[in-house]
Amino acid sequence: MRVQSLSYPLLWSWRRAPSTHDASLSLPLSSTAHQQLSLSQDEAGFRPVAQFPSVIHEELLAVGEIPDPFLGRNEEAVQWVGEADWIYRCEFEVERLPEKRSKDGEHEEEKADLVFEGLDTFATAYLNGDKILEADNMFREWRVPIRPSGLRRGRNSLYFVFHSAFRRGRELQTQVLGRNKSWPAWNGDPSRLFVRKAQYQYGWDWGPTLMTAGPWRPVRLEVYRSRIVDLRSTGEVLDSVTRRVGFRRLRVARHRLEHPPQPGHTFLFEVNNVPFFSGGSNWIPIDSILTRATKSRYGRWLKLAKAGNQKMIRVWGGGIYEDEAFYKLCDELGLLVWQDFMFACGAYPAQVDDFRANVEAEVDAVVKRLRTHPSLAIFAGNNEDYQIAEAEKLEYDPEDETGDWLVCSAYIEKVSSSYLFASLSLPQRTNFPARELYERVFPGIVQANSDTFYWPGSPWGGKSTRDQVEGDVHVWDVWHGSQLPYQDYGQLSGRFVSEFGAYRMQGAPSVRTIDAFLAGETSERFTQSKTMDAHNKAVGHARRLATYVAENIRAGTSLEDNVYATQFVQAEAVHSAFSSWRRKFRGGVEGAECAGALVWQLNDVWPCTSWSIVDYFLRPKPAYFAMKRALAPLALSGRRSTEKTFPDPTSVADFVEKTHVEFWVASSELEEREVIIKVVGYELSTGQRLVSGRMLHERWTQVVRPNEAVELRRFTVPNDWNDVKTAVVVFGKLTDAETGETLSRVSLWPEPFKYLAFPSEADTDINVSLARRGQDIGEIRITAQRPVKGLVLNLEPEAELDDNFLDLAPGDEQMVLVKGLRKGTQVSWRHLGN
Repeated sequence: MRVQSLSYPLLWSWRRAPSTHDASLSLPLSSTAHQQLSLSQDEAGFRPVAQFPSVIHEELLAVGEIPDPFLGRNEEAVQWVGEADWIYRCEFEVERLPEKRSKDGEHEEEKADLVFEGLDTFATAYLNGDKILEADNMFREWRVPIRPSGLRRGRNSLYFVFHSAFRRGRELQTQVLGRNKSWPAWNGDPSRLFVRKAQYQYGWDWGPTLMTAGPWRPVRLEVYRSRIVDLRSTGEVLDSVTRRVGFRRLRVARHRLEHPPQPGHTFLFEVNNVPFFSGGSNWIPIDSILTRATKSRYGRWLKLAKAGNQKMIRVWGGGIYEDEAFYKLCDELGLLVWQDFMFACGAYPAQVDDFRANVEAEVDAVVKRLRTHPSLAIFAGNNEDYQIAEAEKLEYDPEDETGDWLVCSAYIEKVSSSYLFASLSLPQRTNFPARELYERVFPGIVQANSDTFYWPGSPWGGKSTRDQVEGDVHVWDVWHGSQLPYQDYGQLSGRFVSEFGAYRMQGAPSVRTIDAFLAGETSERFTQSKTMDAHNKAVGHARRLATYVAENIRAGTSLEDNVYATQFVQAEAVHSAFSSWRRKFRGGVEGAECAGALVWQLNDVWPCTSWSIVDYFLRPKPAYFAMKRALAPLALSGRRSTEKTFPDPTSVADFVEKTHVEFWVASSELEEREVIIKVVGYELSTGQRLVSGRMLHERWTQVVRPNEAVELRRFTVPNDWNDVKTAVVVFGKLTDAETGETLSRVSLWPEPFKYLAFPSEADTDINVSLARRGQDIGEIRITAQRPVKGLVLNLEPEAELDDNFLDLAPGDEQMVLVKGLRKGTQVSWRHLGN
């Protein structure tokens, strides 16, 4: 087979289509005279592409026709791009045409295919003036057989008209539902449901509205011979194929819980018969402009996840099926992939025959492409579409397994008034027809082509998507819903938490990142500015963020204060969630009360304030490090609580109050380990251990069982340890009994932090020293004389830190490794209360 890549930028050019909605009228037709005339007329309007693959926003940026949509409030100024049509042209040479020949009585005929790996989204393609393709799905690869007369020796021309996906989606919505009608969709314009395009590009609560268009993945010409022959060999190697292959046994175990006995079933991933707690992140595309997603950027993101002790990445259903580079890196790094099909937060029109056929072809191709990756753990039918059905009160009965779910009840009105549609099926009574895809069509495709576990949706299981004892759940009660305190995460568990929001609990990005998107507009450099609002898409973000910050800490009014405050609360929430849920993993297939949790979200598509634990420029937020500690191979965790009882049920004045501190350790190691655990209380104001009778200084040896959480000890402490003037901070430390290596630390503070009287900076006496240990390697050593909460290190110029957001016990030195250290690097820091 001869493969000719057509992905070289020199071959390609682009222009805006005429304003008429029928942009193809300006294209060359099959008539040679007309073609030559059209080409000469169109020549002046084309510009060479800046890169290939290409999307139109990148091209317009390169020639200065649009401002950078990531800066300031420029997003508003580029919305016209998504409502225009665009033309791409590729001119390429063919030296040898497909041939016909006979040899030894066998007739051979070469065939040619044009292969388009990704066209975004509605594209009409012409080869030498003849229409060869109408594409309508950016997720599909399009393979077009070219008839013998279709190619020419020498110069050939490919034209593409990319029609506005926004306008086309509105037209399809009207065609199916009628004018000014839509179906439920959370985020973005509801017409997105009718368009097989990355749904987040319509705008989401963490990303901009950027409706891209263009040949966003490679294009190639394949010429090959197709024949049937008999093969005989006398030991000679006739052909070989080399691939990297990984072998493993992976399953999702769903058992009754017996330790202790509980209702429901586990949702537990096992690799090679070893169950484990699947801690990790939700993954969204790494850019709003998808052609910026390079192998290098994938590598940096995924290696960051791996370094953060993460075991699973969920490819969320409102983005894209990722590039092969992503899945290969996950294979190499040992990161399991939870793969959603690309349906998110909406009621999709599966009653339309053309739509259904389109997505069936899409899913069939995706399953076949991904099935060989050992990192692939699960296919899920959608993201939150069953929650849409529940919340919007669609005609959905989870116990009905035999009904006819196709075609919505709205069609009955249309048909009775003789309103005709293309691809119209017989009407039935439902307005949640996509259930047919998730519970019948997709599982059949997966089963026929792969041994990968299939799950109809995320979340899904039980009689409700909020069922805490069956299937997976999404926990958003600490942002949406009831907006509970993040300290309550332990009560909000499920058998598998495939998504939870880390924000009331959003965290602002690095100040450097904010300064980058402010682009020098100093008048906008404050928390409530229009630009800061434009870079936070969550509804009600100002109120919710202010509420959570005010409930937990005292915060200043500067931009830097706001960044620290939101990042602090986000980090505490993430740590609370993971440590609480990991505590519920008691080992074995019958003890996994909670078998995994995936934070929303690892990454960003643009520079903004969001739920991400790492910002757009790969700058980790404190939440990243808090999560890394909570998911460590051996993680010591604890909880501080106060309970109030009323001996006299007729009185609220007479009560007994007790304060407790309790500890547990979670292990993902496969062998038991002997450790030493030390628990010490320090007065916040003095940094001293407590005097006799008030001292908490415990030390004991513990054998930690492999691959489970183990309860340690619970202590009752004086209630005045919570008082402002006599506050006591309890620190726990876990070390290896043989080597003395510190494996994990935890600190338990009186909360909320806003009530505490922190000592002065001079009394705290923090000492930070930076020493070089190699050409670009260094280490930072930190000590303090008083308890310190949430110490964040900042290096100028920037460098990579392996730890940050530290809690310091008096006299307990901590060390942070630095990579990318440069000459003259200076260290600064801040912490809660300074």
